[in-house]
Amino acid sequence: MSSLFQAESLLRSAVDLARGDDFGDPFFREGLEVLLRAWEEEASLHPARAWRSCGAVVDLLVTRAQLAARLQQRPEIAQRPVASPLIITGLPRTGTTMLHNVLALLPGFRAFTPWEMRAPVTPEGAGPEWAPKQIARTAEDIRALYQRVPGFDRIHKVEAEAPDECNWLFRNNFTTLVWAFMYRVPSYMRWVTGAPRHTAYADYRRQLQVLRDRSPEGQLVLKDPCHLWHLDALLDTFPDAVVIQLHRDPAEAVSSLCSLCHSLQTMDSGHSDPAATGAYCVEMVDRGLPAMLRLRAERPQARFVDVEYRRLIRDPLAELERISEAAGRPLDERGALAVSHWLEKSPHRPGGHRYRPEDFGLKAAALRERYADYIQRFDVQLGS
Repeated sequence: MSSLFQAESLLRSAVDLARGDDFGDPFFREGLEVLLRAWEEEASLHPARAWRSCGAVVDLLVTRAQLAARLQQRPEIAQRPVASPLIITGLPRTGTTMLHNVLALLPGFRAFTPWEMRAPVTPEGAGPEWAPKQIARTAEDIRALYQRVPGFDRIHKVEAEAPDECNWLFRNNFTTLVWAFMYRVPSYMRWVTGAPRHTAYADYRRQLQVLRDRSPEGQLVLKDPCHLWHLDALLDTFPDAVVIQLHRDPAEAVSSLCSLCHSLQTMDSGHSDPAATGAYCVEMVDRGLPAMLRLRAERPQARFVDVEYRRLIRDPLAELERISEAAGRPLDERGALAVSHWLEKSPHRPGGHRYRPEDFGLKAAALRERYADYIQRFDVQLGS
């Protein structure tokens, strides 16, 4: 392994920046080392992206050190409840972003934004300028991503101060499948989906507790498609959660995932074959859907609210009313007006992203046949 991808070297850099060598539970080391090895051996990264990626690792390690220090200073934070969260999941590209945004608008709910999840610990003595600086830094990083990947804002819109995915927190322990979206790393993808991740979810819960210490108001609305691959750990970690699972024609969802992954994986790398992206994404989905179907057959169905993509797009207020009832917070007129206004102007609404299975060496009919059990189980409506 080259010196650039050495975990020990990156840890030393993080120790210098954090001024401490306590990174909390050391379980994260395995995922970090698997990821670094995959970056070097499989991702075909150009030097500039390799340097940026390793720099991002150092930043994540510094955040881990800050989290560990805060929990050491204030152990009572680990006793803070994370009560009855709403947790949105489903295959990627199934409308989870839109649903997350509109649920967060409703009175009594609270979602976290990218800048908050990237900076979960407010430094002692931080002045009023600290939060605006974190927001500006996150906004600049998002702008830089969109500059490097033209058109990506039509695939997945991210804003520094809008609700976003929990993968920002799982990046801190190197157990998020998002790394496998961003980079062509089959060994890491197989590793992260190949075993239960209860320790990672315990770490995720601790991070939520730190965030709740800073912002305790509202019932949490969390969202991450990657939860789909680890529903066992999710349900065991949050026994009173309501899990909202979205469903979409896999011919569309898988093709859209291919488009997202191909856009990110071809950025500053030697990977350019769309058919290879298609095969890679199908393997990824194959490692999630069958396990999800088995778990859904074993666990109480009352824990879940199933939402079909086309019904959500056709009548979002009706689906929101059903979800809100399940969460114990019936949709009121103020919430409905806020959602209607957001839907009129939002850049997150589906429609601007174009993709076809054939673009990635796939066929719609074959994908529907491959995932026929899923389609039948959840009465998934098929596209034209």
